Amino acid sequence: MIMDNGASVKAAITQILNKILLSKLIVNIFSAVHILQLSINTSLDTIHNLIVKCKAIIQRLGREKKCGDLLELYVYGIKRLTKLERPIKWLVNDLENSSNIEHQCDGSNIREKMLSNNEFQDIHDLVDLLYPFDKVTEILPGFNYATLCIIVPTIEKLVNCFNNINSESSIINEVKDTILDNLSSRWSPSPKYGLFAFFLDLRFKNLSFCSTVSIK
Repeated sequence: MIMDNGASVKAAITQILNKILLSKLIVNIFSAVHILQLSINTSLDTIHNLIVKCKAIIQRLGREKKCGDLLELYVYGIKRLTKLERPIKWLVNDLENSSNIEHQCDGSNIREKMLSNNEFQDIHDLVDLLYPFDKVTEILPGFNYATLCIIVPTIEKLVNCFNNINSESSIINEVKDTILDNLSSRWSPSPKYGLFAFFLDLRFKNLSFCSTVSIK
């Protein structure tokens, strides 16, 4: 049972149904990767203004790579922005204090888009919060294709991890709660699917991905 998002899976399922005529046995197909993406996008909509400011300063600093979605923005943009916080602030000060008029204008322009100290702290916290999703996207491609025996325990782990997060930041709590609510509404397969998929996947020879309670 492979999780995918795209026309290839839709076409394959259509062909299968036409050949075996057993459409009633296929209740639903959970597109796990797409669900993770949708949950991230929905949660970051709650901090739209902060994301817009992050995009603006990233673009102003001359990033060549365009971000197609919010998870990609996190991976390629916001993480780098947090690492460059101090150099960016130093750059702005140097530009504003330059004797070159054009440099002064550039410094003032970046200053207008600059995040406040509190906003920088928020995106630092956001990077930490979304780190598990970043790691998940690293294990899904290639030979570790997103089969149910991988994605079921992975999403369960993400949900458990988020349930144990108690932040002092209202922004982080809002993002976290939105992700949890969104995942719960979009992802609801029985844990038995993970077991069934495991027995059909030759890459796994034990039940280490399950808790003792689930195995029993």
